[in-house]
Amino acid sequence: MRARIRGSAAGMKPPADAVLRNGWFEYTPTPSLVSELRLTRSEFTADYDWCNAGGYQPMSNFIAASADTTRARACFGK
Repeated sequence: MRARIRGSAAGMKPPADAVLRNGWFEYTPTPSLVSELRLTRSEFTADYDWCNAGGYQPMSNFIAASADTTRARACFGK
Protein backbone atom coordinates (compact mmCIF):
# COMPACT_ATOMS: atom_id res chain seq x y z
CA MET A 1 0.00 0.00 0.00
CA ARG A 2 1.25 3.48 -0.89
CA ALA A 3 0.05 6.94 0.11
CA ARG A 4 0.83 10.47 -0.93
CA ILE A 5 0.06 13.98 0.21
CA ARG A 6 0.64 17.34 -1.40
CA GLY A 7 2.06 19.96 0.93
CA SER A 8 1.38 19.91 4.62
CA ALA A 9 -1.19 21.39 6.98
CA ALA A 10 -2.72 20.56 10.34
CA GLY A 11 -2.79 16.77 10.57
CA MET A 12 -1.08 16.26 7.21
CA LYS A 13 2.60 16.43 8.09
CA PRO A 14 4.51 13.96 5.90
CA PRO A 15 6.25 11.15 7.80
CA ALA A 16 10.03 11.12 8.14
CA ASP A 17 10.46 8.44 5.42
CA ALA A 18 8.37 10.35 2.82
CA VAL A 19 10.03 11.18 -0.51
CA LEU A 20 9.10 14.33 -2.47
CA ARG A 21 8.29 13.44 -6.12
CA ASN A 22 6.65 15.83 -8.56
CA GLY A 23 5.20 17.96 -5.75
CA TRP A 24 3.82 15.00 -3.75
CA PHE A 25 5.24 13.38 -0.60
CA GLU A 26 5.08 9.61 -1.22
CA TYR A 27 5.39 7.00 1.52
CA THR A 28 4.21 3.61 2.76
CA PRO A 29 1.76 4.08 5.64
CA THR A 30 1.92 1.97 8.76
CA PRO A 31 -1.33 -0.03 9.01
CA SER A 32 -3.25 0.48 12.23
CA LEU A 33 -6.67 -0.14 13.67
CA VAL A 34 -8.66 2.86 14.79
CA SER A 35 -11.22 2.25 17.51
CA GLU A 36 -12.89 5.64 17.11
CA LEU A 37 -13.02 8.50 14.59
CA ARG A 38 -13.25 12.06 15.88
CA LEU A 39 -14.77 14.21 13.17
CA THR A 40 -14.46 17.95 13.71
CA ARG A 41 -17.47 19.61 12.12
CA SER A 42 -18.38 23.21 11.49
CA GLU A 43 -21.19 25.13 9.85
CA PHE A 44 -18.45 26.94 7.88
CA THR A 45 -17.13 23.85 6.02
CA ALA A 46 -18.62 21.05 3.94
CA ASP A 47 -20.16 18.28 6.00
CA TYR A 48 -19.11 14.63 5.97
CA ASP A 49 -21.13 12.13 3.93
CA TRP A 50 -22.49 9.06 5.71
CA CYS A 51 -22.35 6.09 3.34
CA ASN A 52 -24.04 2.70 3.56
CA ALA A 53 -25.48 0.08 1.20
CA GLY A 54 -28.47 2.33 0.47
CA GLY A 55 -26.36 5.28 -0.71
CA TYR A 56 -25.10 8.35 1.08
CA GLN A 57 -26.44 11.43 2.81
CA PRO A 58 -24.95 14.41 4.65
CA MET A 59 -24.19 13.58 8.28
CA SER A 60 -26.15 16.72 9.27
CA ASN A 61 -29.34 14.85 8.28
CA PHE A 62 -29.12 13.00 11.59
CA ILE A 63 -26.51 14.82 13.73
CA ALA A 64 -26.36 18.61 13.85
CA ALA A 65 -23.18 20.12 12.40
CA SER A 66 -23.01 22.39 15.45
CA ALA A 67 -22.25 19.26 17.50
CA ASP A 68 -18.55 20.33 17.39
CA THR A 69 -16.71 16.99 17.47
CA THR A 70 -18.63 13.91 16.37
CA ARG A 71 -17.28 10.57 17.59
CA ALA A 72 -17.92 7.51 15.41
CA ARG A 73 -17.06 3.88 16.11
CA ALA A 74 -18.07 0.49 14.77
CA CYS A 75 -20.72 -1.45 16.68
CA PHE A 76 -20.65 -4.92 15.16
CA GLY A 77 -23.26 -7.38 16.40
CA LYS A 78 -25.27 -4.85 18.42
